[in-house]
Amino acid sequence: MSAQLLPTWAELATLRPGLVATMRRYLVQLSCSLRPGSLSGADLALRCFAAFLTQAAPEVDTVAGITRRHIEDYKPWLAARPGRTTGRVTTNTIAHRLGTLRMFFIRITEWGWDEAPPRVPILFGDQPRQDKPLPKAADYQAPHVMEIQTSSNWLQPSVVSIR
Repeated sequence: MSAQLLPTWAELATLRPGLVATMRRYLVQLSCSLRPGSLSGADLALRCFAAFLTQAAPEVDTVAGITRRHIEDYKPWLAARPGRTTGRVTTNTIAHRLGTLRMFFIRITEWGWDEAPPRVPILFGDQPRQDKPLPKAADYQAPHVMEIQTSSNWLQPSVVSIR
């Protein structure tokens, strides 16, 4: 998703000052612990969601007003957005945006912010499976991979060798 297609924080603040204030406060907290590239990704994810809310949910003027229905409406809106180099955003981009948004809600709830919604409106299962899953661990249970030498003496440890 191209950052140029999204409104700036200043533009969003004129439309939803309460919503933007909470998101910007959160980004300030993240800036104390995240690297600049990670902070930029979080900024983009929150700005994207704020842009959606200004277009599709005029009733939402604070983060506390966000409900599960807003997340359900946001997912297809996000999936239909143009990608940076492709016609549509990638599954990985969608997963990143939703994961970042979910952590936003989890953290402000854990931090006890008054602006947090009554419950976290985005679930782990909302994130799509990514195109490139993590590599699987070796199957150490396979007999051709692992050999275990055990001892009847409980003081002597077992030896595990992997071939």
